[in-house]
Amino acid sequence: MREPNIPAALITGGVALLLAYGALWIALPTMGSLLGAGPAASAEITYEIVTTSGARELLTVEEADPAAVLMLAGERFGGVESLRRVSEEEAATGHGELRRMRTSLAGLFLLPIGMLVLASAVGDRQRARQRVWKAISPTLTVDLEELARATGLGRDPILKLVRSINRRGWAQLVVHESASRVADSRLSNNGINVDYCPYCNARASAHLKADLVHVPTCPSCMNEYPREQLIKQSEALVRKLVASPPPAPRGAPPRFSVGLFALLTLVFPPLAIVHAWRAAW
Repeated sequence: MREPNIPAALITGGVALLLAYGALWIALPTMGSLLGAGPAASAEITYEIVTTSGARELLTVEEADPAAVLMLAGERFGGVESLRRVSEEEAATGHGELRRMRTSLAGLFLLPIGMLVLASAVGDRQRARQRVWKAISPTLTVDLEELARATGLGRDPILKLVRSINRRGWAQLVVHESASRVADSRLSNNGINVDYCPYCNARASAHLKADLVHVPTCPSCMNEYPREQLIKQSEALVRKLVASPPPAPRGAPPRFSVGLFALLTLVFPPLAIVHAWRAAW
């Protein structure tokens, strides 16, 4: 089964947000000035005043003459020890607005970082799910230990991925703990006839469920009928079932939409992350 390339969308969205937030970070001093964080207009000049008591104050004036500034500062702050003209960025920082804006923006950087981390996790999830499906789909019935060896996954991750496959409507897999086997429940509605025992050639009249959860033994030689041979007899049935997956069950994950993801990334990135996570899990 093909899966949407959710990791690529997350990486693209994360990088785009990083670039946008980075550009905004660089432009903050200028924006702070325009928004009133620093001087109100380009003609205004900000000075740092050090009073005779050692206090530091900012004074924004339209007057460029230091003597006039000293007189105004003396009237406003009392004795003046020194004054220094500061840049717009320093002025904005001194007023505290630029610092507050950068603190808020720093929190936003968690969103693109979260997208990139989720892209890695989703990629791992999809690859693991595909490995499990690749091992199950040829027969729709497989021993759990064989499945673990084929996929390199542990029992618990396999069981979680089996449930994920069912939620997507790829199959109707049932875990038979007593038989340590995973099989599509639709196979149990179909049977396989065994006419003779391949070991002793004794005639048989066994009718087995195609899920092969329980395989009887030959009453003559007491050997279990070989599953490999029985699986070959059900190849046509398996191909039909794989080509006609069951309806997606209630609670199936939403279909991933690149357009919706892009829109949410522009409007409200947290919802874009939720959309990608729900579609992937």
